Amino acid sequence: MTAAVFGMAALAAFAPWLIRNALFTGNPVYPFAFEWFGGAAWSAEQAQQWADGHRPKGEGGAAAIRGALLWRELAASPMFGVLTWAALAAALVSAWSCRRVRMLAVWIACGIALWATLTHMPGRFLVVLIGPIALIVGRGAAGQWAGRWPLGGITAAVAVLAAIFNAYTVFDLLRAQEQSWERRAGVRIADLIDRTALRSQMHPVHTGTPPEARVRLIGDAAVFYVRRPLHYTVVFNRDPWIEFARGRSARDAVERLRAERITHVAFSWSEISRLRGTYGFAEWVTPAWVSELEAAGLRRIASQPGTSGPAWELFEVLSDTSQ
Repeated sequence: MTAAVFGMAALAAFAPWLIRNALFTGNPVYPFAFEWFGGAAWSAEQAQQWADGHRPKGEGGAAAIRGALLWRELAASPMFGVLTWAALAAALVSAWSCRRVRMLAVWIACGIALWATLTHMPGRFLVVLIGPIALIVGRGAAGQWAGRWPLGGITAAVAVLAAIFNAYTVFDLLRAQEQSWERRAGVRIADLIDRTALRSQMHPVHTGTPPEARVRLIGDAAVFYVRRPLHYTVVFNRDPWIEFARGRSARDAVERLRAERITHVAFSWSEISRLRGTYGFAEWVTPAWVSELEAAGLRRIASQPGTSGPAWELFEVLSDTSQ
């Protein structure tokens, strides 16, 4: 009965998302289950791209790939750290008699099993394990005050060391982010708190285009701070211009931009490269193709350096008389 009530409550909470998808696309779980429900503005090719992009990447067979990811993204991941697993093991032994601990252990095991079999196994998906792990370790560490030595005391000691190590890891990552922001943008992360206007002003589109610009942004979906009329292209949407350009000349592609009254085009090469290695991206969108577009009527006005070439490029669409 309890399970039924829980399931009904979960379905009720999930229902708005299902209803919205059904009304907008005809598929209540869009973009999943395309082969069963279909989906407006979605094609079989895109559905296959989605499926391919959400398969684990690596060398060897499926079992070997998943095994390697299980080690890299879970057991050896700095997101948890070896001391966290040591504390968890000690806590499980110390407090296994507690029914709540056993239930939490089942929760963790089910979460790992579902992650390892039904996803492409990115480590960030495992954030849901932090809660049950913390509860188990806390219960095990509390055993030292209930007379369950030595495991209770060992659990507490290892948990403290794990907390110190993980705090150091987090602060080290924060320091690296601080240095990256200061190097790239000349500001500290702390200076951005409650200053969203500053984030907007710093965006390359704002620093490189006039307020009346009409922009097409290729590859980057982080457009929350952009205050320009724009069309942005991400990996799973259909971009009419990109699809039009396939198999056509660079001059035709530039003429299409002019017909759409696009004044500027930006390419986020770092994001395009990342997507191409994971979910896929249009194979003809390359720096070499953009060089052809330059010769046909684009003018580069801004560029941000990356590790192996520009990370970002911004181009102006020249009128016919400007060339």
